[in-house]
Amino acid sequence: MSPTAGVQHDEDGDSLYDNPDTRAVVPPPAPTPGGLLTGNLVGTPPESIGGGSPLDSAARHETAAVLASLANGTTPPTGGAEVTPTETTANPKGTKRATPMNSSRHTKAKQGAPRIHVGGRCKTTRGQLFHLLSTEGQKATIRQFNNNHNCYGTIKSGSSNQGYNIVFDCLPTDEKEVFVRRKNLTALAKGCEEVTFDRATDDPEKLAEIRVKKSKKLSPLQVSNDNFLALEDAEISVAKTFDMNWSADEDVQGVPWKILPDGVHVTEDKDPMYYPDGVAFKKNVDIGDSDANTDFAKVFFEHFMPDLTGMAAKIDKFHSSIKSPMYSTVKSDHIKFHDDDGYFGNKDGDWMVKQCFLLLIASCLETENGADLWKRGPSSGRKEYPDFGQYLPLNYWKAFTCAIGLCFGPEEYWYLDKRDVPWDVIVPAVIGFNKKRQELFWVVLLMLDESMIGWRPKSTKTGGLPNLTYEPRKPVPLGTMLRNGVECITGCLVNQDIAMNAERQNFKKYLYADKEEQIRLKSSLPGKPDMPAHTAEVLRQVEDAQVVRNGWCGGDAWFGSVATCVELKKRFGVNSTFIVKNNKAFYPMEVLNAVLKARHGDKPAGHWVVMTTTIAGIDLLAIAYAWSQKGVSYFISSCGSTEPSEIKYESKFEDEWGNTGSKLINRPKICHFIYEYLPLIDEHNKQRQNLLALEKCWQTKNPWMRIITTLTGQALVDLHRYYRYQRIVEKGHRREVVDQVRIMKMADLVCAGLRPWIGPRIQRSFGKSSDIPIERCKDSHGNLNRDITPAQLRKGRTVGNSVTKQCWVCRGYLDKNGNPIQCWTSMWCKFCHAPLCNKDRTKEKRFGPDGRDMSCVDTHFGACHSDAFGCGEVKVNGQCFPKAEQINQHPRRSRRGPY
Repeated sequence: MSPTAGVQHDEDGDSLYDNPDTRAVVPPPAPTPGGLLTGNLVGTPPESIGGGSPLDSAARHETAAVLASLANGTTPPTGGAEVTPTETTANPKGTKRATPMNSSRHTKAKQGAPRIHVGGRCKTTRGQLFHLLSTEGQKATIRQFNNNHNCYGTIKSGSSNQGYNIVFDCLPTDEKEVFVRRKNLTALAKGCEEVTFDRATDDPEKLAEIRVKKSKKLSPLQVSNDNFLALEDAEISVAKTFDMNWSADEDVQGVPWKILPDGVHVTEDKDPMYYPDGVAFKKNVDIGDSDANTDFAKVFFEHFMPDLTGMAAKIDKFHSSIKSPMYSTVKSDHIKFHDDDGYFGNKDGDWMVKQCFLLLIASCLETENGADLWKRGPSSGRKEYPDFGQYLPLNYWKAFTCAIGLCFGPEEYWYLDKRDVPWDVIVPAVIGFNKKRQELFWVVLLMLDESMIGWRPKSTKTGGLPNLTYEPRKPVPLGTMLRNGVECITGCLVNQDIAMNAERQNFKKYLYADKEEQIRLKSSLPGKPDMPAHTAEVLRQVEDAQVVRNGWCGGDAWFGSVATCVELKKRFGVNSTFIVKNNKAFYPMEVLNAVLKARHGDKPAGHWVVMTTTIAGIDLLAIAYAWSQKGVSYFISSCGSTEPSEIKYESKFEDEWGNTGSKLINRPKICHFIYEYLPLIDEHNKQRQNLLALEKCWQTKNPWMRIITTLTGQALVDLHRYYRYQRIVEKGHRREVVDQVRIMKMADLVCAGLRPWIGPRIQRSFGKSSDIPIERCKDSHGNLNRDITPAQLRKGRTVGNSVTKQCWVCRGYLDKNGNPIQCWTSMWCKFCHAPLCNKDRTKEKRFGPDGRDMSCVDTHFGACHSDAFGCGEVKVNGQCFPKAEQINQHPRRSRRGPY
């Protein structure tokens, strides 16, 4: 028998007793009834234990002592530490033994992954790097690479919190340095091979970056919090001050917070804020007293949609290049959007673009989606097909959707590869959206939140967008995020900003004092820390919305912090109130919670604690409000009253029998004020996403068209809210009457601006047979072939002849004898089941004996003569072509002989 018989081995074949670190945790072989270990371990010389592993003499003797003591049922000492006796029975069936750590694994865990440091090498992929480049020269250098191509560089400067300046090897000599966030970088070990592409590996330890967590030293702020929380509840309940230390230097004074006694409030006479009674408008947009006499389409395009002046000419220019995806179709169908003649009678050359936007809105009023909106005739339901072709041919719409998302941006981005198109191509549309609101509103009250534009890629990582945002708490969690602000009284959006990738977002205004040198802008908080990213976002929103001085701004927990309140008041003179959750710098959240519980125990609902202080000359209120027995919300405000509001909060709860009960409880006036306006953007999003649902009506693979669709829906919701405010507040109409005009009714009123299409009919030619929307004819049972005949069986055939029908278009033409032409075909239209022959008549003499100049398929889908030839209502067996619509192109000839 082998000297190591009975010793357990791991999957590598190494003895589990070779590693001193696993001696006390690995169970030995089960003892025999006689008290001896199975095998020849006991009594074996120590030199042979472990299968000849290179243990020193002391370790071998220690191992032998461990095994002998375990065999006797005693607990052996290991390294002076007490060891719990190990189970000697076999593992129960279905349980998994802990994987031991051998020497090689232990070494890997100690070494870990390479750390990132200045002067070290790192890499990122082409897909992550491309949208971080600022110049065209940099982009041209890596444009030809695949998205997973590795780009290597050397770390010049930076930190893990802000990012690193990387000198990339693949960029031009004078433009090698690029700022990259830490999450987009992979550190390389010294001497590591720099491969072009990473290969997948099955070893997760080679992919995971193993780091040993270091115990953090408590900050002075945390120490001051812990000292306060260590007090008894009786002392906390009557405490009057809390000194928040923020610096380790004892000579630096902390932030003194004053704790107001229970029942003592900040009154309205000390409130610096101005509360408006209504909205002041920069210009008068009168929508009239009667819906019938108001041109809602004109109001919509002039005051709520981005400026479309010259857009038709831009679309024509876009499709004039052979790089356009629809170049051939536009050329063959003679599609042109710019109209100098002025179809609407007001010399508006862009009327066709506006017609497309109206059709985009009109889709929410129909039950069909996409191309089905161009069908005609009875549908399978109560309503007939919408027949959008009466307003615009289908190919015009396709040309519009192909170009509109790009034509707002500069021409240099029009024909880039889909993966390389930057945010700059759509930013002008968002700026135009904001500009119309700046021209309309004097903003006094502003509420901040986010909106999501749903986008779920199928074949690529981002679906053609530079980056995607994932916010799981949103109803539509994945897509493009718009951080926006709403005017609180009317509920109209007044400013929006696209959430780009972190590198682009960081270089927006109010985050860096010097973008070239990457010097961060300092805040006004004690110690002058860097300006937080969320504070910079709020400052941009307030500035772009042009909030008046002494106005007010509010928002949820993402925007709220002490820094935000201080900076808004110092830079713009704007008061603010925010919910605080994660941005706790200089905010006494733990102290507020401790005082609330010390004063009111386990029933704090309807009570609040107020603390006041002055930071950088700005008076602040910190409030902890218990809206239920378990739920507590925290607020930071530079204005407002903490007195109980006249309108109580209805707190709902579940009683002991499972029924939902409610109770009216008090809450502070300033909390009531912000809670009244917090749902405004969520309600705006609900009207756009759930009621209008334009994004669901137009399923597209073009991400820029999806953003344009969302902006159109938001503009329509704004018009509806403006309509309600003007009719109810300014004109004094009854709310019950105005409430009858809901968002779908407003969409219908706007779409009254649609005009029937009287332009030239499209004569479409299909380049490939696969492009033709026709299929084989079927009989009443859905069969493509007739029953096979005996003669065909004798010839060895297995199927009968194809189902054929008389061509519908041919029956619309008369022969020289005045009879309808009969032409049998096995194909029909996919949509209306009109039998069609696809004979190319341009190769025939006189373009066909009957004088026609195009095939029946082109005639049907182009509808060049009358609606009877076009794709509309479903054709049934035995249906005759309308005699009034039949065409006789044979001229009448004289029967007289020659003179």
